[in-house]
Amino acid sequence: MTDRRQERVLGWGLFIVGLVVVLDQGGLLLENVIPFNLASPQWRFASLGSASLRYTPLLFADIFLLLSAFYLDARGWLRTLGVVHIILAIVMGAVVLLFGLDAIEMRRQVRLELVPGLTAGAMRVAAMTGLLALFSLWIGVRLVRATRGTTSRTKQDTRRPLVVGSTGDSVVDRE
Repeated sequence: MTDRRQERVLGWGLFIVGLVVVLDQGGLLLENVIPFNLASPQWRFASLGSASLRYTPLLFADIFLLLSAFYLDARGWLRTLGVVHIILAIVMGAVVLLFGLDAIEMRRQVRLELVPGLTAGAMRVAAMTGLLALFSLWIGVRLVRATRGTTSRTKQDTRRPLVVGSTGDSVVDRE
């Protein structure tokens, strides 16, 4: 098998694994939040807590999908992932703010001895969601900038490489 063929096989394999993980974790999350009750602070609080348990597997799926796009040299797919990351960052930012308000309300509703545990758990969920939102915004902006004005790359293409170092030097030598 040629090197390029191996890269394509690896890229499609990573894409399939990433997609399976996203679908699996999305299904598990839906199991925990259905039936939807957006009017209930308890439901909103519990839903984000449940979603936070899915962050690590979804982060690995994200890495698999990003790597698949690099191996497949799919700049359009990278740009799409970038836009999705920016949208997710905005949504997560709004959700973490609402979660903070719900946490304050939940503290008033639980027994006094449960408040420290609830506070610690809420702080962990808020911190992880906030960090994930910042990461998502950062990677989204980087992906959109890296793929600006491009859709694909051919051997004759003279545009800049997809991955560049901080000094502007190519990290990936395609020769």
